[in-house]
Amino acid sequence: MVRFARLRGNMAFTQAPPFSRDPKGSASSLQKSQMPSDIAHPVSVPFTTEEVARRFVQFRPSVPTPLWQCELLVERSHRVGPINEEPKPGGPMTSLALLNRPDPSCDLEILAQWLDAEIDPADWLDLWLAQQKITPISVKRVGTLSGHIGDVIGSWTIDGVQWLGRFFCLKAGPRLAMLWFRARAADYPRVADDFFLSIATFSFVDESPGPLAEKVRWVTNSLPIGWRVAIPVSWAVVSEPASPQCASFQANLLSSATPPVLLGKLSYAVTSADQATTHEEALAKAIAAVSEAGVKLSSQRIVSEKPSPPFSESWLVFAGADIGGQAGEFRCRIMRHPRVWVMAVVLSVDAASSPQAWMRAMRLLNVATSTIEFT
Repeated sequence: MVRFARLRGNMAFTQAPPFSRDPKGSASSLQKSQMPSDIAHPVSVPFTTEEVARRFVQFRPSVPTPLWQCELLVERSHRVGPINEEPKPGGPMTSLALLNRPDPSCDLEILAQWLDAEIDPADWLDLWLAQQKITPISVKRVGTLSGHIGDVIGSWTIDGVQWLGRFFCLKAGPRLAMLWFRARAADYPRVADDFFLSIATFSFVDESPGPLAEKVRWVTNSLPIGWRVAIPVSWAVVSEPASPQCASFQANLLSSATPPVLLGKLSYAVTSADQATTHEEALAKAIAAVSEAGVKLSSQRIVSEKPSPPFSESWLVFAGADIGGQAGEFRCRIMRHPRVWVMAVVLSVDAASSPQAWMRAMRLLNVATSTIEFT
């Protein structure tokens, strides 16, 4: 029987540093609020071309470095406030622009961070909102080559006044940007469509960095058929012996400590189609390999995904994981090709213990399963 790639190494995880900063005051000033679920979350522009030309102007923050120059349409009565310094590599989030609209009173802030590792912006946004104690009301995700865009309507209160915000977080290469629109709850319906137009027209001027925050290395093999897959360079790739039925490798995220501590792990296999008749059988082999490594799984949930050609099936599995007594997360994607199965397992400490490591591991699963090419 062909086995899924064996998980090896010290299955101990360490805690990564927390997020950079609270961009608008202390988190303790934000309290959870109860809001109705029918708050407007528009995804189309209701204005005519003439209305857009009359009511909106193009805005470009005054930043000196071409990498961070961006543009969008804003309602023409917005006033521009102070601008913070540009992000530094691996540094905290900064404010590229802060705009205020007098009637109704509302703000638009463009925040940015220079990433040094590949993550999903939607994951980053979810964790940031939880840190700020902002209650999500409506959540949308949109997949792109750069990662899933996060688009959330959230609620909070300040000094007894309820506020609503739309948080739109995207990534372009190493540039993470969040557009934060905020207004008092009573005023939000009047500006919701205007907010969306600004979102829909936002872009970075310089597109040269490409989609990912890191360079990648291509892992290649000719068995059981020719294939290659891209892995971010911060992950250490370990090859496994291949056979005519299976080729596999692992990728480890290691700390800079001495000796290094394992932060996350990917186990990846391409097996011939006759090694499993159904996705349930393929999943059982993946779980058996994890169990042999001493990892205990709980609360498994499997989701059928829309496959992308040349795959005919795609399945994503979520589960809690006990990794040597530490709380962790297990995710597995299984994809059926006419000639092979592609199976990828990611293990990581959970988001509460180490958000940075968790985000990087979850993003790696998407990168590794979306970049595979057959030769």
